[in-house]
Amino acid sequence: MEGQRRGHPQQVMSFIAESTGGVSSDTDHHYSGSPLSLSVSIPEPGHEILKPKPRRPAHGSSSTRELYAGYGKMVAERDTDSLAPTPTPHHSHQQQQQQQQQQLCELRARRAESSSDENRSSGHASMSSSGSPARRHQQLGCRELRSSGSGLEDIKLAIQQLTMRSQTSSSTYSSLSGMSSVAGGRSRAALQRHSSLETVNTNASCSAADEFVWLDSQSRLVELQQPPWSQQDVLRCLQQGRAREHLARLHMETLPRLSYLLQRALVRLARECQRLSRPLGLCSKHEVCSAFRILLCPALADSCIKACLRAAAIYAVSLRQPGEQLRQSKAERAGLQMPVGRFLSWMSAEVRLGRMVHEYAAVYLAAGVENLLEEMVLQCLQTCADAGGQLTASLLEHAIANSPDLWGLLQPYAHLNAGRLASGALAMPRWPSASSLGSSSTSSQSHPSSLEPSLLTTCVGSLQELQDLVAKLSRSARCPLPLTSKALHVLFYYMRCSQLEHAERASGIQELAYERAYVVLPPLVEWLRVAGAHAEHRHAQCIDHDDIGQAARLLLPGVDCPVRPISFEQVTPFASSKKIDDKEYVRRFSMEMAFKLLTSGRPELISQALGLLPATKINTINDNGLTALMLACINGDESAVIALVDAGADLNVETPAPSYGQSSATTGNTAMATPSRHVTCQSPSALTPNKNMNLNASSSSLSISSNQNNNYHTQTSPPMGFYAETQHWTALTYTALLGHCTIARILLERGAAVEGGAKHSEDDKPTITPLQAATASGNTEMVALLLAHGAQPFLSTLIKDTFSYSGSAQRGCYSAISVATAHGQRNVLHQLLSHPLNFSARRGEKEVLSLEEILAEGNAGTVPQHAVDSRANQRDGNESVFSKVQMKALQEAMYHSAESNHLDITMELRGLKVSWTLHCWMHSLLTAHERRLDSVIDQLLQDFLQVCSDDYSTQFVQECLPLLFNIFRHSKQKEGTTLLLADIFCTCFGWEAIKPIKDATLSSGSRIDPKFVNNPELSDVQFRVEGRVFYGHKIVLVTSSPRFRNMLSSKLCEGNPPIVQINDIRYHIFQLVMEFLYHGGCATLQVNQNDVLELMAAANFFQLDGLLRFCEVQCSAVVDLDNVVSMYIHAKVYNAVQLLEYCQGFLLQNMVTLLTYDDSVKRLLFAKKLPNHDVLAGLLSTLQARIKARKPQNTK
Repeated sequence: MEGQRRGHPQQVMSFIAESTGGVSSDTDHHYSGSPLSLSVSIPEPGHEILKPKPRRPAHGSSSTRELYAGYGKMVAERDTDSLAPTPTPHHSHQQQQQQQQQQLCELRARRAESSSDENRSSGHASMSSSGSPARRHQQLGCRELRSSGSGLEDIKLAIQQLTMRSQTSSSTYSSLSGMSSVAGGRSRAALQRHSSLETVNTNASCSAADEFVWLDSQSRLVELQQPPWSQQDVLRCLQQGRAREHLARLHMETLPRLSYLLQRALVRLARECQRLSRPLGLCSKHEVCSAFRILLCPALADSCIKACLRAAAIYAVSLRQPGEQLRQSKAERAGLQMPVGRFLSWMSAEVRLGRMVHEYAAVYLAAGVENLLEEMVLQCLQTCADAGGQLTASLLEHAIANSPDLWGLLQPYAHLNAGRLASGALAMPRWPSASSLGSSSTSSQSHPSSLEPSLLTTCVGSLQELQDLVAKLSRSARCPLPLTSKALHVLFYYMRCSQLEHAERASGIQELAYERAYVVLPPLVEWLRVAGAHAEHRHAQCIDHDDIGQAARLLLPGVDCPVRPISFEQVTPFASSKKIDDKEYVRRFSMEMAFKLLTSGRPELISQALGLLPATKINTINDNGLTALMLACINGDESAVIALVDAGADLNVETPAPSYGQSSATTGNTAMATPSRHVTCQSPSALTPNKNMNLNASSSSLSISSNQNNNYHTQTSPPMGFYAETQHWTALTYTALLGHCTIARILLERGAAVEGGAKHSEDDKPTITPLQAATASGNTEMVALLLAHGAQPFLSTLIKDTFSYSGSAQRGCYSAISVATAHGQRNVLHQLLSHPLNFSARRGEKEVLSLEEILAEGNAGTVPQHAVDSRANQRDGNESVFSKVQMKALQEAMYHSAESNHLDITMELRGLKVSWTLHCWMHSLLTAHERRLDSVIDQLLQDFLQVCSDDYSTQFVQECLPLLFNIFRHSKQKEGTTLLLADIFCTCFGWEAIKPIKDATLSSGSRIDPKFVNNPELSDVQFRVEGRVFYGHKIVLVTSSPRFRNMLSSKLCEGNPPIVQINDIRYHIFQLVMEFLYHGGCATLQVNQNDVLELMAAANFFQLDGLLRFCEVQCSAVVDLDNVVSMYIHAKVYNAVQLLEYCQGFLLQNMVTLLTYDDSVKRLLFAKKLPNHDVLAGLLSTLQARIKARKPQNTK
């Protein structure tokens, strides 16, 4: 149906070329057949989440002019019979213009006659409500237009009209503000600021031409080539998360759709993180939290941020066990299902959200996206609860279309269409409640009904009106941060309505520019929410004009603005009543002026700036925690850096750690205390970890504590002014991350500390060193410079011994070696490992082990893997050139590279004799299997004995063995890989004897005198077998076999005595069956070995479990290399379960020999199709049961 409406893409392109003179290459990508150029049609109108919905403006009376300007392209209104014929080549250009102009005039006349009360359009205001006759007529006209003619003709007509409008000077579409008085004395009091066709109805039915022009003019979200999750990850999230109880209501076809829609939310979040990270180059958990606040409604953002804090707290606790953290994935350590390592790789290497992506940023993003997925499912299930049944893909999109929290977020357009439903109706956002941690419930809307029109205002007529609205919302706590005067002017620029502005004038005033170039205007509540989130990100006390500009960039299509620089802060007065005293103004103005003088790069101005500064003078730290030297380094101003250094600036001043406190000026989660006026240069001590075990959470902090009575202050407000992620950073750290090599060389030559704020004697000082920052960015020149001045590649500043976690506190960073492997910086890793300082320190270094390592090495039951590898290296004569401490750091680096799927780096570290952990080996093997790297798979399989000893863990049994069998299943054409895996299976199964099958029927006594076997005496039934008669007794048969009971009670058994025909069983086999029944056991049975399989078939047919067990015992005794395949097939066909398990054990124990013996085993494993049976799955279950039964397993 979509193809009929839109037409074939090639035909569309041909019409474009014909109508525009052959110039159509710029729009080819819109119809390249990609998913972005198609839309999914929903049966109900108004719920099409994928289909782009252009605004169809209302029409004025016959004396008014049409107005529609969207991205510089006008779309003419068309009626059912307004399709223009294709101009023939012999017509002159002037005749074509006259003909098209006449058609447009006739169209407008028909539109004017069909509606008695048409609305005049200004792009954002309306005279009628959503239920007006004009709207009903407009929708009806669209439906009629859609059914008339072909989509290709509509597209061609739209292109002709666009061409005609661009060529004629009389088609200027301007706004006539005062024209409402001409249209029948229409009352100006009917002007509304919302619920108008122009600002609301973006989802009205449209024709193919409208869709073409809309797609041609709108920018869309980027389509991800590969999201950082798989369909299995999405399924696990739903199975293990809050939606697990409702999983039965979720149709399986919905999972791919959920994954696809979730990609759009991820793209939006990643774009905001990327912009927020650009000033400093660091993408941390703070940027991720701010991105959630910017994009999501308050309730949804609060839920996602709580999930982030919860996951990060669990992850921080796992760091207390250095040996155990390398045995689990990062997702398991954080209690998540989304792969944290893959998120980190995606953020740092694939889309490059920042020069450096902190590990906790990946934890936050993965946790937030997982929580968002659960919220999507729960909301959609709640919306579709009345419909009943399962949640299908169509019902999912229907529910999203009616959700104000999700519809704008999941649209394919670059801008965020927030505050609306798919029908175009304005909707209030949900606000968070004071619920407990992890609760997604929200309180009832706390705003009074009188505030809703103010919150949903889309346009205003004067600046004073806007000020009154903001003041009203500020008093109701819906605008917690005040707006500066300049911010109000900028906001008024975007919300200005000329009709409302000139409504009191009698005569019309013609605007000389298109009044509104935006298809939809967001409500005021969304302006304040997004701008407030940007202000909260930088810990500001007010919303300035740049915050409004950032909100316009996000909420309005086609609007963009530069990234806010780090030194943008300006002292501006508030526009509301929340003012500060004069002394604070003087201090701020003096500080701003002094820093401008200090960063000017002119020595004569620096001396004048000192008089404006406090006692710390040139080393004064501003309200953002930065000195003038740090600002100059961030801006890359070499002359300013030299001037400040020459003037005596301290090179090693650190950014202070954030302080916490309650604010009297602001309220709610966005409250923040006023920073201290003057900050000294000493860095504050690190936060003391607590010992509590209670789980407390707010949107700013979360702490875990034990029962000891330690005082710990749980934070209820964000830090005061300073950026927590950059605490203890020096000017060299900022320079190294941003890659200013010349400035870094100047700082180092003047005596800057090469490790920044990190000290070898202060292990509990969380920060990022310059070498770690330079390594993450991949700047080899900067790394070489820092190494030349003595930077330590193995220095780690990560806090591990702590019981508390705060969302606003810095956690430090692992060593530069691990940073390089996590970010995929292979060249930098070579540079770090080849530095001579590593080997010179090896000779004089004293081996220092932690308490956990000492206990592990002293435990007789466990042998550390690095000790095994050290002994192996000594035997081979190739002892590692790295020390034991360095080898442990390299093993941690291997863990990060494996988690981030950097397989090449992982294999190179293995080449340095770094010992495997089971998790790293298994994760690397999975990555190589997904990428189909056969040579790497073989290398990893050859290291199996070094990974797993005889003590197989639960992780190996439950996770590694299924992976090995999955690889084995896809390696039937790769003989080398098959034999390596077969050898691993043999090793895991062991050479102990296979558990024999016990026959429990040999000791049972006789049920009846054996002389009655085939005795006509007292016989009441006869069997005809191979033409011979066999006498039987019903009482013996029906009490022993269900099959005999059915046979003797059916109509097939007739006559006196009844005669039953037995087919497919030989006479002497049937006689053995009767002897078993009459004797009550198998003790007296004499069975030829050649008849065992046939007897087993008869036992299965007559449902005699005892006889079947006897046959299984007889068959298991003769299983060998020649008949194991035949035995296996017979066991499966005749339901001989124990014989089947015995054959599976024989196959596992002799798999290498069997694969090289003949092809029958290969055909059984890879080609034989047994009904309702998977051979490899059976082998996996048998091997898992064998390992579990061998001895008690470890829990890890």
